[in-house]
Amino acid sequence: MNEGRYRLIGSTASPYALKLRALLRYRRIPFDWVIMTKALRKQTEHLRPNLIPVLQYPDGSFRGETTTLAYDLETRHRDRSVIPGDKAVAFVCDLLEDLADEWAVKPLFLYRWWDAEDQAYVSRWAGEEWSVSDAEPGSAEEIEHFRIRQISRMPILGATAENKPLLEASYRRILAAFEPNVGMTKYLFGSRPSLADFAWFGQLSELATDPTPMRIMRENAPFTDHWVRRLGDASGVDGAWYPRDQALSGMGQGAACDRRRTLSAVSCRQCRSFCKRRRAAGDQCLGPALRAVAVQVSGQMSRSDPR
Repeated sequence: MNEGRYRLIGSTASPYALKLRALLRYRRIPFDWVIMTKALRKQTEHLRPNLIPVLQYPDGSFRGETTTLAYDLETRHRDRSVIPGDKAVAFVCDLLEDLADEWAVKPLFLYRWWDAEDQAYVSRWAGEEWSVSDAEPGSAEEIEHFRIRQISRMPILGATAENKPLLEASYRRILAAFEPNVGMTKYLFGSRPSLADFAWFGQLSELATDPTPMRIMRENAPFTDHWVRRLGDASGVDGAWYPRDQALSGMGQGAACDRRRTLSAVSCRQCRSFCKRRRAAGDQCLGPALRAVAVQVSGQMSRSDPR
């Protein structure tokens, strides 16, 4: 590796790889982008969990888990932080990032592996870049192996017939929440992107590419579609964080309020756990807007825990 450079190993079909790639570009951290290969799978097989993406540090070590990586990069590189300075806003940013990583992937997984058109498209694409079988990359054998592998995992993500109406409705509400709150210079918490923006970008960029959700996004949220395309490389973006009241009254609060219709008991437990960790770290109560996030995620979906 070149001195001082990172190497990001992933796939263009991975929302988490695109999340971290866009974050690195925005922060102007020197890195090389590499598609996962069988040889790289072997080099990184010791990581637990063994998932895409993997970030190789300048010292040669490999690390994973995008949220952990994002915060570690904050300690190593001070410029162009993606964490709002206000603690209340940073909390909501963390929560919305978690919702993107843990919830938005569910409708994405459903759309990818439900219909034959999406299955064929994504299995050709991701199967070639994922390197999870012994077959030749891009071969019919590898493509079919990957398709069957992913379909078998649908229940793990809650992508079932029972949950299908819920996940489809959730996707449309996500788009409705984003459409009035993003734009050329509009991000979730300011005129500069946050960690939450990049997490949602990762999921939405895949939804904007796969056939079925792409058509839904273009019809219902065209400006969100444009915003997603631009955020893939925001290295030239400069901006500022909104004041607290503005940050917590826009997407930060509106999206969280809408989640009461769509979040499962799992996300409610995640929120309670997250609040406990914050309190253990010495953070104080951060106000009514923040309490609304914690309370409203419990919502109506406690009977539909997909896990």
